Amino acid sequence: MYVTNRLRFASFDNFQALMLPYKGENVSFLILLPKKRNGLQALENSLTSEKLSVILDSLDERSVSVSIPKFKFGVEEDLSEKIQEIGADKAFERNAADFSELTSGSQVFISNVIHKAVIEVNEEGSEVAGASAIVTERSTPYNFLADHPFLFATIET
Repeated sequence: MYVTNRLRFASFDNFQALMLPYKGENVSFLILLPKKRNGLQALENSLTSEKLSVILDSLDERSVSVSIPKFKFGVEEDLSEKIQEIGADKAFERNAADFSELTSGSQVFISNVIHKAVIEVNEEGSEVAGASAIVTERSTPYNFLADHPFLFATIET
């Protein structure tokens, strides 16, 4: 994805942070890009919830030239065991589950809970709001060239 746009951006001593909003959603794509090609492990090791709060608070809307490689990342996980561990085990038992408030059918129980998530960034940045816009300013835009490993997260905004 290649774009020059006004985006929430911050530069720190060892990394850059960029927030890309998704179209029509209250979710954004946060990228933390180490300034050194081999700096990913150090960035991961230094990241805490407090540091993440500082990063998010530091993001300001600026003109940024962004280059992110095309990628697709997916994960699928069976959450059944984890849900049972937190005390919802009866919902998984045929003779103990009680969903009478939700359905009139008898013998309703949960067999599996599967969570699947997919993140895709393509050349057009079609999933990212404003990806086709170009903003011209008098100052030179910041460069965000993701040509080496980076961290990413989806953040509710």
